[in-house]
Amino acid sequence: MQESICELSKKYITDLFHDRIAAKLYFHNLGHTTTVVYAAELIGQGLGLKANEINLVKVAAWFHDAGMLKSTKDHETASADLAEKALQSWGVNTTEIEKVIGCIKATKLPQSPTSLLEEVICDADLYHLSQADYWHRNTQLKQEFVAMGICGNSNFDWLKNNARFLMSHEYFTPFAKSVLEPLKQKHIKENLIRLNQIVK
Repeated sequence: MQESICELSKKYITDLFHDRIAAKLYFHNLGHTTTVVYAAELIGQGLGLKANEINLVKVAAWFHDAGMLKSTKDHETASADLAEKALQSWGVNTTEIEKVIGCIKATKLPQSPTSLLEEVICDADLYHLSQADYWHRNTQLKQEFVAMGICGNSNFDWLKNNARFLMSHEYFTPFAKSVLEPLKQKHIKENLIRLNQIVK
């Protein structure tokens, strides 16, 4: 996939988020999207993917949460539909469009990648689990879930569910397993410490 399609995707999604500001999207916003795009490129380069493969995953990353602006339920399907229409209008071939759609749909939890490119975007989508600003992002996610009525405001319940998710999660790509996983383990320990402090 050409770099020009990445640039078109970036502009399309940036404009979309600016035009349809959703007050409740404290986490799944343009900031998260740009992080996933960055992570997709980082992981792709770490795996030695070709430039056109990295561009394809980056395009999928730009679109992967755009459906949240329409509906939080099954937003991956809405995101894939947006991507399909935009890519068709830009003259992208069917094979590449299908790969982008596959990548977007693979990010739905529980993640279900069936190719290396899908594994890359799945790991990129949860890149924040291994980053220094993890707890800030985690607070944003809780704020979003509370605002949407997905969970209550209890810190104990949040940390308990968070610990369960972190410990059950596994990165897919060799790059993420070696580079990101050790950093994620640090946050698992911190989560359990915070949980233990509440119990005491």
